[in-house]
Amino acid sequence: MLALFRTNQFMANIFLLLYAVVIRGSVFMQPETVTLSQPGIFTELLYQWISPFSTEGFVLATILVFIQAILINIIVGKNRIAKEISLLPGMFYVLLSSAFNDFLYLSPLILANTFYIIVLMELFSSYRKYSAAGAIFNIGLWAGVGSLFYGSHLFLFILGMAGLGILRSFNIKEQLMAISGLLAPYILTGTYFFLTDQFAEFWQKQIQANFGFLDLEGTPDLIFYIKMGLLGLLLVTLILSYNGYTKKKNIQQQKYINVLFTGLLLSVLPLLFQANIHLDHLLILVPTAGILLSFNFQNARPPMAESTHLLLLIGLLVLQFSFYW
Repeated sequence: MLALFRTNQFMANIFLLLYAVVIRGSVFMQPETVTLSQPGIFTELLYQWISPFSTEGFVLATILVFIQAILINIIVGKNRIAKEISLLPGMFYVLLSSAFNDFLYLSPLILANTFYIIVLMELFSSYRKYSAAGAIFNIGLWAGVGSLFYGSHLFLFILGMAGLGILRSFNIKEQLMAISGLLAPYILTGTYFFLTDQFAEFWQKQIQANFGFLDLEGTPDLIFYIKMGLLGLLLVTLILSYNGYTKKKNIQQQKYINVLFTGLLLSVLPLLFQANIHLDHLLILVPTAGILLSFNFQNARPPMAESTHLLLLIGLLVLQFSFYW
């Protein structure tokens, strides 16, 4: 199956869409009752039009994941981060974004991860540019917009600052540009709600309801511990593979990989300030983890990569259909 995605042909994205539909198909057969993490104000507004548990919500979530996978492939291919240009980074993004049944709904994380990917795109575009004012402002802007869908994505601003420090020299003036970008969506949105006499609602839903310390919700069960075990195995695999990722890579590629690992590390920060965290919060790891995991399969021998992917796919589908057992 991986052979279908070892290409950079645009038409092969049809297989990527089919892959997303198949791997997320369980939600169409028997939707489960799950509780999603705390939505931001923009997500709240969207939910007034589309329920996250409706058929339309399932379809929109699948389309978003597909579009995000295409953007992932563009980032990796344009910046030559992988040893070969292929659709594998996007494919593994789809796989991880659909790993657990908690991920299959139109959650705030699915929406906000679009802006995570855009921040990575802007961040990488700033490398070796004498003037990158537009990209730096946009990093703050898209981090702010993402956090209006899910409060935790404020950490993207910290990732942007850290990433700029890795990729280029970063002065005070540029830092102020990034801060201006971050504040812009809050000022504009707050002004709109103020002019429509709804500022108290904006403050309550976006600020008060979104902040809490280690506010983990839910009661652990056997399935939960299995999922945590798989997550731990994934993170250990990525960390142990760091030397393999950077081996025989030029300085630019190594810096891009360091930015991705910084994203993984900083994704722990939202646990300290995000309120009402549920299992779908783990989607915050997926944009960087999907890219890095694809490198493992690119570096592996094709027969080993194929069999490992097949076992992984079967295992995740078994977890998704856990309502039968």
